[in-house]
Amino acid sequence: MAKKSTNTNSKSNGKAQSSKTAATQAKKAAKKAYKANPKAFIISVVAIILVVAIATAVVYFAFPDTWDSIISSIKGNKPGGDTPGGDTPGGDSTDTSKVVGGNLSGTLIRQEGELLFHMLNVGQGDCLYIQFPDGSDMVIDGGTTKKPYDKFSYKDVSNYLKRYITDGKIEHIMLTHTDEDHVSFLDKIVEDFDVDNIYMPYVLATPDLNKLSATQLAAFEKIPQNKKDMFKDPDTVSTVPYAKFFAAALNKEDCTIHLNMDDDDNTNNIVIDDAVTAYELKFYCSTKDDYAKSKLSGAEELNAVSPIGILSYQNRKIMFTGDSNKINEPRVVQRTGKIDCDVLKVGHHGSETSSTQAFLDAYTFEFAMISCGLHQGHKHPRQDALDRMANIEVYRTDKNGTIVLSVDKRGEMEFKSETTSTQKQNHIGYDTVLKKQSEIAKQNLACLFFNTRIAA
Repeated sequence: MAKKSTNTNSKSNGKAQSSKTAATQAKKAAKKAYKANPKAFIISVVAIILVVAIATAVVYFAFPDTWDSIISSIKGNKPGGDTPGGDTPGGDSTDTSKVVGGNLSGTLIRQEGELLFHMLNVGQGDCLYIQFPDGSDMVIDGGTTKKPYDKFSYKDVSNYLKRYITDGKIEHIMLTHTDEDHVSFLDKIVEDFDVDNIYMPYVLATPDLNKLSATQLAAFEKIPQNKKDMFKDPDTVSTVPYAKFFAAALNKEDCTIHLNMDDDDNTNNIVIDDAVTAYELKFYCSTKDDYAKSKLSGAEELNAVSPIGILSYQNRKIMFTGDSNKINEPRVVQRTGKIDCDVLKVGHHGSETSSTQAFLDAYTFEFAMISCGLHQGHKHPRQDALDRMANIEVYRTDKNGTIVLSVDKRGEMEFKSETTSTQKQNHIGYDTVLKKQSEIAKQNLACLFFNTRIAA
């Protein structure tokens, strides 16, 4: 055995010597090339540095998932939050905060009297699925952003829903607002399932008909005029994704259309409940007066039409927010007064203009769920929003994958998710992560440039 060990060491020493020799030879070759033609050598070095810099920039901006994998490899950790502390800035191996998730697999079986709330992992977007204790189903939004940020397709959403909705029927579908990352799959969900009720924004779709395919154009022109006449507000939305949903919803047979609009501050026009199992989902929508005042001229106003819903069951309260923000949050607080809630579906994927401090103070949440993805434009969730949730236990789809919250008939709650993460990880904003990665990239380029000069 001793002899074998000696041979192994000899081989290792040989490899080290070989590497050292190769490095020495490369250095000599570089010096020789410099002496032969200094100008050409310098140009070559600069060209190499430029190529590396451009390649780094391309990977960083166009392929964020690949960049995250590279950074995680450099730090010696797995990407995606599978290893506690793995993708915190700097690779914090001393992270001892609470580990959550990693206990969701297969298809869950809803128990008698149990309520299940699924937050599907669709990257930067929202797709929420509720299994009510009376056996009925509700889907709230169903979208994601375009590639390269999100690799999710409608098949991901469809396969997930069909695992649970075995009778092909959805009692309730709601679109909170018209943004693509909430609406992009919803037209297909409407078409693929029997639907009893559709709840939608009080916003008329007015697309450029030249941008619609022949099939989409035929569907849009098929909409009955009396249904188009329901939308009397002058503000409209012209995007193709919203037009596709608009046509699918208004053309759906044997389905009742409800507008996400309350008559006034004292009226809730959308209440979904069941007397036997005693659950209630009450929505606080923009009022007729709110729509009259709003011009829907920007992203914040379009997001602010999102209804805020409070689901009550067995003395537990879960709040749904769409992309609600600082515009409509105060209006809802004024209508409800302070309420002790348990769980917040965080508004607008953790935007800095959502989940304001006054809103969080009014409802005193213990848990928060964020649907978000690695989108370098939005940088959600933002650090400012997460800092306001410092004392709230946070779950995130970008860290935990699909998340399911159950409330049983005794009111006991349990969170399940696909992958693990720590609370320290979940409280670090994506803007903070990107800033740290940018600093690392700059340091690496600086080191490369310095080492190249030394070699020359």
